[in-house]
Amino acid sequence: MQTPADGRNRPKSLDDQAKPALPDWRLVGLTVVAVGAAAGTVVSIVDYVSPSSGIKGAEGAILVMASTAILALLAAALFRIPPQRRILRGLVFAAALLDIIGSGVAAYFLESNALVALLAIALVGWLIAVASRRPVHA
Repeated sequence: MQTPADGRNRPKSLDDQAKPALPDWRLVGLTVVAVGAAAGTVVSIVDYVSPSSGIKGAEGAILVMASTAILALLAAALFRIPPQRRILRGLVFAAALLDIIGSGVAAYFLESNALVALLAIALVGWLIAVASRRPVHA
């Protein structure tokens, strides 16, 4: 693009403007899983120590604390595993699904509605991450 003789830049045409990049839905889904798991860990700790929760000191609450923390670690690991390691990624995705389901059932039995909702959100993020395609790089 040439500038006019007076040195001012002309506005670019619509064809010259950069188009916004589409989000990588796999990363969006993994972020949702990680945030849901981290928030679930916090909620399970609060449920464990709060006398008003009804599950103060319950062994099941300790189990849910540990499983949601492991889920957060699995989500963090999925950020770091390269796409070329398909078998490892598949195993970690499967472990994350089992963790989400198991923690959700335990939270349901503990009657922690907030934790069940957070794990449902994590499940939606898992579905987004699994169903998305890798971005095509030109």
